[in-house]
Amino acid sequence: MKAINDNFIDILINDPLYDIRADGSIWTLQPKSGPLPHDLSKLIWRQLDREQNGYRIATYCGKFLKVHRILYRKFIGPLNPSLDINHKDGNKLNNNLDNLELITNLENLEHANVTGLIPMGENAINAVLTNVEVIEIKKYLKLGYKGVDLAKKYGVGKYLISNIKQGKTWKHIIV
Repeated sequence: MKAINDNFIDILINDPLYDIRADGSIWTLQPKSGPLPHDLSKLIWRQLDREQNGYRIATYCGKFLKVHRILYRKFIGPLNPSLDINHKDGNKLNNNLDNLELITNLENLEHANVTGLIPMGENAINAVLTNVEVIEIKKYLKLGYKGVDLAKKYGVGKYLISNIKQGKTWKHIIV
């Protein structure tokens, strides 16, 4: 999906009816509906971008394009479909050029964890344990209790206990 939309970004940045500005705004002479008038002097500039799902987006040729990707491509350099554009300050609406960087998806997720953009622990959407319960589980594991017994005690799967033990989940809680 990213790569397909990125092709439209290349077309958009070269379209003379669009003005992409370094301040993050995108303006167009394209009418909201209907064909272009014969007298192009009657066209007025209107701002194209809007907010959706926490991002600034622009619609072009029926595609929703993220403004930060458009800006990165126009002012910084080529896009790589296997990489993400990270907002360094964590604010997805801040599309200042110095706030954008190209990083891997894993780096982007780590950044989101560090900045608190992704809820962790008991605040995570799918959390079935509380922080206190995980502290108890980690203490029991240190004492040598079996994971299967702890799974029964806390009403969770043995794989969750195993993941806690291996540090795959709840690694932010240290006992």
